[in-house]
Amino acid sequence: MITENKDVEPKLRAYALCDWGDILRRWERLRQPGVEEKAIHVLESSLQLGSPIDVKLAMSWLYLNDIYITQANWERALFYLDQARRFFSERADYAGLLSVLDNERRIYARQGNFRKMFGIEKEMWNTYTATGELSYLRTRIAPWLERMFAGHYVQAEREYRSVIEVAKSLQDQELQAPVTRNLAFCLALQNKSTEAFICAEEGLSIARSLGSGGKVDVYLAFVLYGMTCLECGKLDKAEEYLTQGITLGQQLGAQLDLAPRYLGVVYETLKRYDKAERFYHVSQAGAHRWDRHYHECGALTGLVRVKYAQKDFAAIPPLWTETEQLAQEYEYNDYFTSLYLTRGHLTWDGLILEWESDFDSALRYYHHTLIYALRYNRFLLDEALSGREQGTPLRPIILHCLEHGEEGQRMLIALRDWWQSGINGIGTSRPDTISPIPEGIPLLEAERIARKREPGDGSPQKDVVEQIDTALTMANGGERLSP
Repeated sequence: MITENKDVEPKLRAYALCDWGDILRRWERLRQPGVEEKAIHVLESSLQLGSPIDVKLAMSWLYLNDIYITQANWERALFYLDQARRFFSERADYAGLLSVLDNERRIYARQGNFRKMFGIEKEMWNTYTATGELSYLRTRIAPWLERMFAGHYVQAEREYRSVIEVAKSLQDQELQAPVTRNLAFCLALQNKSTEAFICAEEGLSIARSLGSGGKVDVYLAFVLYGMTCLECGKLDKAEEYLTQGITLGQQLGAQLDLAPRYLGVVYETLKRYDKAERFYHVSQAGAHRWDRHYHECGALTGLVRVKYAQKDFAAIPPLWTETEQLAQEYEYNDYFTSLYLTRGHLTWDGLILEWESDFDSALRYYHHTLIYALRYNRFLLDEALSGREQGTPLRPIILHCLEHGEEGQRMLIALRDWWQSGINGIGTSRPDTISPIPEGIPLLEAERIARKREPGDGSPQKDVVEQIDTALTMANGGERLSP
């Protein structure tokens, strides 16, 4: 073999080792026994033969980074990216630098470190501008799913559509497959169900057309199809596709945290709490093992809700505290919303002895619930307040209040009055926030910004005050209560 023949010119041997390492680091090979170590050895050897590093050999750094990402060995992954970043930066090779930045963004996305992920995306856009905005390089900046997990839907949709257009012009189905399935989920989050199902089906079809090399794409297409069905309220189909995805993922040796978490949400929404608990535990274990904080926090947040539903109140305080600390570290506003919503219910009903059990404390937790939801996006704000037609694992504030009779009406009036005069603040400033909603501004102004940012399917939106007034009118037999 050229790679072992010392009579062959070092550069040719290095090139051959680089190509061999590229083949070995592919998913379908990397999971085979001993291949991971072999791939690392081959790629490191390509860099150690003494041949000057050029663009071809610099790819060995990116391939090594790719392997260490699959191990969740972030330190080694970033070490090799740093070598590649210096190389491409010194040569003003913007295409190569975009590849480096995309891999770095991938690390932070997988970790659930959205702040750093957004920082890298900003650098990617600056680099793309420096290239003269070549269309084929536009595909390197397609958002990861984590953009949507951070609550930024309409922006992600716009970018996915741009990338799909370029991918189709290039006839690049390997690129089109992931972007199409991600777009389906993005559309479902915005209540655009009809187009979402079309994209989900197309994403699965493209993945299947890729043949044996597309098994991972098929696995991910099943998972995203299931997530799309969940958001569209098709829980039976969501269960079917997510279960298929998990089965195929197990066969491929995939990291299982995302799919089990969403299957947990399906079962929780169906009130099948034992199965929900089981899959949340599976997700939490996988996410913890692979250092994926967002999915771990999501699974723990689900377990808090399940324990509440199961009336296992003694299990909640330590679990709530652990989850809240993780959400605080990475600013997971969606999980904050769920945690404080559940705590508000528990506090009002006096179900946990070591926690407060009064009206004012519950009101304060509902304040936190609505502010964190607002900071995430207007969809979650409406869901936390009024629920969601397609189903939700959350127990919305208005529903809980209406079950408390006159005291519940008093709570709704207090929330309405506060919303009309309060500001977007919880007492501790976060200058490095990932939320697009400025801190310190009136809540009514913040709500207008949030609703304008995420128009959804264009249907008329009821603001917070309108939703509360409607609930109060219904509670009083059609007679509106005065402020």
